[in-house]
Amino acid sequence: LFTKVFWKLREAKTRFVINYGGANSSKSWSQAQHELIELISNKGDILVLRKIGAELFNSVYFQIMTIIKEWDLSEEFICLFSGSKREIYHKPTGNRFVFAGLDDPAKLKS
Repeated sequence: LFTKVFWKLREAKTRFVINYGGANSSKSWSQAQHELIELISNKGDILVLRKIGAELFNSVYFQIMTIIKEWDLSEEFICLFSGSKREIYHKPTGNRFVFAGLDDPAKLKS
């Protein structure tokens, strides 16, 4: 279920962690698992950024949704991805993943 990359993220004591590896080395998947656990376990929202906002749905958003379904947590989340409302809301904690693209800096202000 969890890879070496995931455990590196969980055990990190530094502010920044750089993951190396080629395609299919579980970097993105492990990061998504880690962030989902952080969202459920701690207080606060998580901002997810990509260079191009249009790429968010088919990459990070889809990956997080897949993990939520695999972990049988769908009932705990409200998922919105249309127009300017791009978030995954965790009902028990009130925490959210908020998705934004760096191609539109005006949307990052609020």
